[in-house]
Amino acid sequence: MWRIAYRNLLSKKTRTLLALVGLVIAVVGVIGLISISDGIRATITQSLGQLQGVQVVQKDSLSPMFSKVDTKIINEIQGFPEVDAVAPRIFGMATSIDGKSVSLISGNGIEVIGIDPAKEGTPGKTGFLSSKITQGRFLKASDTYSAIIGKKVADDQKKSVGSTIEINGVKFRVVGVWTTGSSTTDQSMLIPLDAARKLFSMPADKVNMLTVYIKNPEQVDTVAKKIELRIDDVDAKSGTEYAKDISSVFSSLDLFFWAISLIAVLVGGVGIINTMLMSVMERFRDFGILKAIGWSNSNIMTLVVSESVLIGVVGGIAGLIIGYTLVQIARPILGFPMEVSITLAATVLLLAVSLGLIGGLYPARKASRLNPIEAIRYG
Repeated sequence: MWRIAYRNLLSKKTRTLLALVGLVIAVVGVIGLISISDGIRATITQSLGQLQGVQVVQKDSLSPMFSKVDTKIINEIQGFPEVDAVAPRIFGMATSIDGKSVSLISGNGIEVIGIDPAKEGTPGKTGFLSSKITQGRFLKASDTYSAIIGKKVADDQKKSVGSTIEINGVKFRVVGVWTTGSSTTDQSMLIPLDAARKLFSMPADKVNMLTVYIKNPEQVDTVAKKIELRIDDVDAKSGTEYAKDISSVFSSLDLFFWAISLIAVLVGGVGIINTMLMSVMERFRDFGILKAIGWSNSNIMTLVVSESVLIGVVGGIAGLIIGYTLVQIARPILGFPMEVSITLAATVLLLAVSLGLIGGLYPARKASRLNPIEAIRYG
């Protein structure tokens, strides 16, 4: 049956190819959108998972960059017996590097993080900061316009210890290079808190986030709840909790991407239905002869459905290969994290086969219900 179905599809190469193209485009579209979402989620989750202590931000803020926390609560939190240190941070984005406009979307932007070296400078205290310095040194309290740059920044901008890097029109001297193994974190730089305050026009009594280091790491969740109970208008969470929240947000984003992809998927499905309907109409005489020599309705249905499923299988595999290849090509060009997971690949392949199956059911039913005599006469 499969051999017959294969030969039937090859007899109308152009029409079969058009159906395959529609399905391949749908598959590639799904892979592109979902791989971007999965890649960003994995990268951000990895970065947030490395955060130590409790992260305190403005209540219901979308991200630390959009948060403003009053510095007067630092002393209150510092007074908790479980707390070792409270480190203020200011976040911002570089809009220009060495006079050239950049953006994170284009893949060459830099996240700038202002920190207080006195609170963050103990080796090992901040697992994703001071314990990962690969060149040079960490920031000192006496530094003014010094910077530690991520490995990706160093590679992309051709910078090293001793170089000067100009961010948003302000020059900084590179004193260190750091890495975490995360492409997101490695595309950032650390500068003194006061320099960040001036660079991003942050009020003197505000910061974007507070990182609260706990004497006993096992008390992280307890301290987070304590902060939220005692201090109004803040959210306090561990890095792991933030990672879970981000994952939840991207799960919703996945649904949105899938909804967009369904448009292309429906077009691909309509293409298969159209191809199979035309094929059935052109073969009324053939089906009539087959029924006259003993083929049952189920045999006819099986043949037509086999043809449409073959289109789904071939289109799914071709789309998967093309989509995966395009992702590998686009990743270094865009500088954007994109991942094609096994789950995504299996889901897309199953979707393509299902489209083939569904797209062939109506034409198959139409072919199976033909009257043999009328079908032969029609031919």
